[in-house]
Amino acid sequence: MPAPTPLVTTLREGIVTALAAVTAGSTYHNTLTGTDQVKKGIYATPPRKALPCVMVGRAALTNEHGEPLGSYRRTAVFTMVCWAPATSADPEERLTAAEKLAQDVAVCIETAINAPTGSLFSSCISGKVDAVDFEGAEGDVAGWATALLTFSIVYESRSGAGL
Repeated sequence: MPAPTPLVTTLREGIVTALAAVTAGSTYHNTLTGTDQVKKGIYATPPRKALPCVMVGRAALTNEHGEPLGSYRRTAVFTMVCWAPATSADPEERLTAAEKLAQDVAVCIETAINAPTGSLFSSCISGKVDAVDFEGAEGDVAGWATALLTFSIVYESRSGAGL
């Protein structure tokens, strides 16, 4: 029997799956359902031309002793880079493009976190999305504006369960 998949890997897969279902409409500004619009790993350039893309990167993990003895409270912090197409020379339009994509990612993840019991995140204690940085408003990345987000999720595990 193969070793179990680390929970942190399962969580990343869940993030990618949720984001890959985002479709523009009344809730979202962008559509992320195309091939390679949501990818695992951080890339130097977006994998798709002229389409919004989200890269779900590595997770930094921290651990605390939990109760009862033999349990751990873990925090996984995923880095996400959001590439928003921004062909306008207007810094305000470029920044707005990055902000809208960041908003879409935050709403999607917050919706997944608050889903009813049985969802991927239902065993997690808490989660939050932070916008860390926005770049490209000045036009320094030709054709793109970017948003750097982090998603922190807190969960508990028992001794021997691994990450």
